[in-house]
Formats: sequence, structure tokens, C-alpha cells
Amino acid sequence: MKDPRDLLQLSALCLPDIPLPLKVLRDALQWLPDDFHQAQQTLVQQGSWMEIPSVGVLLPVQSWQSLQDGQAGQAASLITAVLASAQSAMQHHSRLAQLAAIRELGPHLLHFAQQSDALQLAESPHLYRVLGEYLLVVGKAPEAESCLRHAMQSPLAPHAPSWQIELQSLLGRACQAQQQFEQAERAYQVAVDTAASLYGTADSRLSPLVENLGQLAYTRGDFPAAVAYYQRTLEIDQAAGADANRIASRWNNLGRVYQGAADLSAALACFQQAEILWQTEGVSDHHVNQALALKNLGVVYQQLGQLPQAKDCLERAILLSEGFYGKDHPDIGRDAGLLAGILQQMGDLEGALAQFRRAVRVDRKAFGDIHPEVALNLNNMGVLLAQMGKPTRACETFSEAIRILEQCAAPDHPYRLQAEENLRGCQPGLNSIQSNHAP
Repeated sequence: MKDPRDLLQLSALCLPDIPLPLKVLRDALQWLPDDFHQAQQTLVQQGSWMEIPSVGVLLPVQSWQSLQDGQAGQAASLITAVLASAQSAMQHHSRLAQLAAIRELGPHLLHFAQQSDALQLAESPHLYRVLGEYLLVVGKAPEAESCLRHAMQSPLAPHAPSWQIELQSLLGRACQAQQQFEQAERAYQVAVDTAASLYGTADSRLSPLVENLGQLAYTRGDFPAAVAYYQRTLEIDQAAGADANRIASRWNNLGRVYQGAADLSAALACFQQAEILWQTEGVSDHHVNQALALKNLGVVYQQLGQLPQAKDCLERAILLSEGFYGKDHPDIGRDAGLLAGILQQMGDLEGALAQFRRAVRVDRKAFGDIHPEVALNLNNMGVLLAQMGKPTRACETFSEAIRILEQCAAPDHPYRLQAEENLRGCQPGLNSIQSNHAP
């Protein structure tokens, strides 16, 4: 059996009272699972560790300052393992998966980044970079910007152009999230120029960097510039011979820009092109993106008044998402709410009610009982109940939506204002009752 003291010494390098995922400790020690488990149980029996049900192990309290010189090598090994685990977590496709994978690591990242700085380890700038990316995912853009600038200015930072491309792209995202649009554009442009000089102007590695500029232009409401950038990404990937999934994603993204610019015929053509590619090329590993394109296509059909086509697209999108995520993912709730609105327009009120109930159930499970998405679907369900001639149930549903929004939204939140107006209109008559829509 491995020496449990090695595990105890390694655990002392972690934050006190905040469990680190045990796999990270095991990877740092390079032990087999059975050896790690035996050492862990020995420490628990000795009272050096305390087990916490459903969480893991509460590590012993010992400050970093109390380390002996001989532990520097162990620290470096642990920091390397933490960095590898964090980088792996940030590779997940969806934001929810990123959050779930890195939730346990998040509190430790700054701690290990600071210790890596103190030990002058090469991992230091990389830890600050991945910490910045994590902070972006959880919506802390100012803190993310600070970490990213620290990584860029570190004397240990790599000099490779690829490092600068990655850091400038992330910095652009952090600035854009703070509506610092000029700073974001400068960062994105540096990334594009560096990549173009490194890879050439027709390399597919350039297209996501150009897309950043497109997203920024879209956010600023400059739709002609956004269209130009997104068309350029499509042209780059087509010229580079990118796979069908990537080309389909580019068509889908271009369609979103045209949709935002209210050019529905151009948006429809783009979404149709994306769907044709996914169907004919059979890119089965990427049906999440296909579901997104189908949803977008359905929304445009709805906007054009082509409701049977819209219904078909939303139903297919939901089936694809269920196959990938299961039946309780937030995407299912969102699309069920959209399908409910389409069925309502088609006069299938009972079918619409079933979909609204499904959307509320999924949202409650995904977000909890107190969340704007739950209130949104409750408000829209109330509109439907009023249309079905059930004003009492409609008023109850509006009231429930308002109670939720009072706890999680500002008084001037559009969902809340609409639900309050609907409740007032529900008493004397139904003429002023309106559905709300997610932005």
C-alpha cells in the first residue's frame, strides 16, 4: 500500500475546509484508485481526514505558510494536476456542463494560481488564464479581465503567438461583457491579425476569431458589419474544406444575424441550408447544433406565419435535444415554451397547455422554483388559460409568476411588468392580456 502520509502532506497544500475533487489528488500522486482509496480510509480512521456525506473529504487545516521546503515538489505536482483538470472542464461544449464540471475546482483556482506565482512555476499564467475563462462562464467579467491581464503580463507567460491569440480572444470577451466595446474590438482584432500572420488568411483557425468580431458587431446593433464578418467566417471555412458540421454551424450563425436584422427571407435560407447539410451529411455527433438550427428555423417559420412548418421544426428539435441531454435539460423547457406558442396560434389550446406545463416542470427542475424562466412560462400559460375561458386559473397563474419575480427580478423587469399588467387585465376582461417572450 502507498504511504498515506504522502496523501496527507499533499492535501495540506489545498484550501482548508473546501474539498478538492479527489481525482485531482489521485492524479497528482499518480496512484491507482485502489491504492488511493486504501490511503484515504487509513487517514479517516486516524482522524486526519473527516468524511462528509455526499461531498467527499474535508481536508485538514494547514496554511500554505507552514509548508516545508521539501513540499515544493509536491506543490508543483498538485498544481499541474489542478491545471489539467480545470482545462479539461472548460472544454465542455455547453455552459451548464462547464459549470457542473468546474464547480468543485473554482474556489481553488485563485489559491493555486497565487501559489504557482510564489513558486515561480510555468503553470502560473496558465492557471490565471483558465481562472479568467471560468470567471467569464459564471458571469464575473471584471474579475476575469483582471486575471487575464495578469496572465498576459506575467514574466512566465509563453511568447508563442498562439498564446497571445487565446488571451486576446478571452480578453475581448471580458471587455465585451462589460460593454467596453472599443477595448473588445481592439483585443479581437489583435487576435485576428496575429492568427492571419501566423496561419494565413484562409486557414480555418481564423474563422472563430473573425466570428468574435461579428458577435461584437451584432451586440452593438451594426448588422451590416455583423453580416460581413459572419459571411467571411463561412467563406474561410468553405475554402479550407472544413467538415459539414462546422459549415452548417456557420450557416446557422449567419441566419441568426439576418434574423436579428429582421431579414427573415435571408435568415430562412441560411437555416434551411444548415439543416440540409446536417440531414444529408449525417453529422450525428452534433445533433445539439442541429437542434438549435431547427429551433431557429421554426421561429422564423412562425414569424412568417407558416405555422405547420414551425411546429414540425420545434418538435424535431425537442426530440434531438432529448436524445442528447435527456428530458429535463433547460433547452427542452425553452423549446417546449416555443412549441406551446405555436400550438396556441394554431388553435390547439390543449396541446399548448400541455407544452407550457412541460416547460414549467423542466424549468423548475433545472433552475429551481424561483427563476425568471419559470415565471416567463407561467405568464404565458396564464394568457392561454384566459384564452381558454378560465379567468380564475389565469389570475392564479399570473399571481404565481409575480410572486416568483418579486423574489428574483427588479421591479422594472419586463417579465414582471407584463405579468402585473396581465393580472390587472384579468379581472375586468381579457383584452389587455399579452404573452411575454424571452429575449
